[in-house]
Amino acid sequence: MNVFSRLALAARLTQRRAMSATPAKSSLPPHEQVMLKDAYEARTHAEAAVSSWKKINLFLVVPALALVTWYSGPKELAHIAHLKEHPQEFQPLPYMRKRKNVSLDETRLKAPVQISRAPLAHMKRR
Repeated sequence: MNVFSRLALAARLTQRRAMSATPAKSSLPPHEQVMLKDAYEARTHAEAAVSSWKKINLFLVVPALALVTWYSGPKELAHIAHLKEHPQEFQPLPYMRKRKNVSLDETRLKAPVQISRAPLAHMKRR
């Protein structure tokens, strides 16, 4: 970009800012005059609550997470390296049932399982 195109771009950006629909903050009335009293009180309460939660997160949660990471990080990295050196092999257990994918053939589609609709003897109403 040459100097003239940069100046033209800066002039266009300045013009866009001047023509924006948002008025300057000084021309807007304060919130106390515009909002209802209950709504303004709720807003100030929410601002205080948000501020306190931000402080709790910044001064309690972030240092606690840093300490946990500092304490457990090297152990976890050593554990991951050990697992990469000695990967676990699959050991089938006697109670595991290996299922095979069987393609549907025509006999299964022609003869579906019949379900009896007769009520059971122990479920009859007295």
